[in-house]
Amino acid sequence: TNPDPSGIRLCIQGAYQMAGIIGEEIDCVYAHGTGSRANDHVEASIFAELNATSVISAIKGTIEHTMGAAGAMGLVSTVQTITTGVVCPTTTHQS
Repeated sequence: TNPDPSGIRLCIQGAYQMAGIIGEEIDCVYAHGTGSRANDHVEASIFAELNATSVISAIKGTIEHTMGAAGAMGLVSTVQTITTGVVCPTTTHQS
């Protein structure tokens, strides 16, 4: 409900550093994408800055937050993207 942009940015940058990559090397990002205006706006802004050449998507706005199953559903979407080259579209429920 009140995301901290600097904290989110640091987490993403830390993950990239641990993986030894930079944003320009990433073709597609499936963001956390809670489907809330505040979080999705902050995430989209940060990924647009750090991953200027990446496609950014998030499925929770479409499937709702299914608690623990959201991660599994995100994995299925990611595997489908890798397999087919098609990124799942994003729609947003504004909560």
